[in-house]
Amino acid sequence: MTLPAISAANQSKSVMSVLNSPMLIALITQKAASRPSKRKHFGPYLSQHSTSEPNTGLPMSTVPSTPATAGLVLQPLHGLTPDIMAIERDAHRVPWPASVFGNSFGPRYRVMGLFVGDVLVGFTVAHVLHDEVMLMNIAVSPKYQGKGYGQLLMDDLIQFVSDENGHQKDKLFLEVREHNEAAIRLYLRNQFEEIGRRPGYYPPVTPGDERETAIVMHRPIK
Repeated sequence: MTLPAISAANQSKSVMSVLNSPMLIALITQKAASRPSKRKHFGPYLSQHSTSEPNTGLPMSTVPSTPATAGLVLQPLHGLTPDIMAIERDAHRVPWPASVFGNSFGPRYRVMGLFVGDVLVGFTVAHVLHDEVMLMNIAVSPKYQGKGYGQLLMDDLIQFVSDENGHQKDKLFLEVREHNEAAIRLYLRNQFEEIGRRPGYYPPVTPGDERETAIVMHRPIK
């Protein structure tokens, strides 16, 4: 997903102005659904991956063989909060503005948060449409990177897409900046394949630079 097209010179100021507006965040914050949230608890989690959070440009160190995962919980997020926006700002070089993020909470979206105790440390945003799922956003707070949490979030999404009990889809799609090599390695490791490119799709990280090409990838499920 890309931000609204504006001039490169004004983009950084515009995005940060929106992101730092508590009033806007408050306006689009939604109440949690009245139904009880489904919480997924994790016991010992073993990972052999060295990962990087997609689109952050912040490489993660090798995941320890026995990371401390007591108290880890995955549960749906039902509305925009300052904690979500704080992670978005810290984890992404070109973060979503609150106005865009606020549109990601609806019946066709799956937004999952990863908690350590009561602290939100990461999330995924996926668009679910018919037999396809598009990973729109994935982020882990830099304070909690290097613990395998990014891979855990990816595992949760793949499990959701592969679930035969009413959720199984044909394909899982995503887009990634062509120069985000660490994220691309993570996706390849999770059996994603490149299927195309979109020149000039992403806004530049630095104002004045050229827009960046997006690599379109998919992961066959069936």
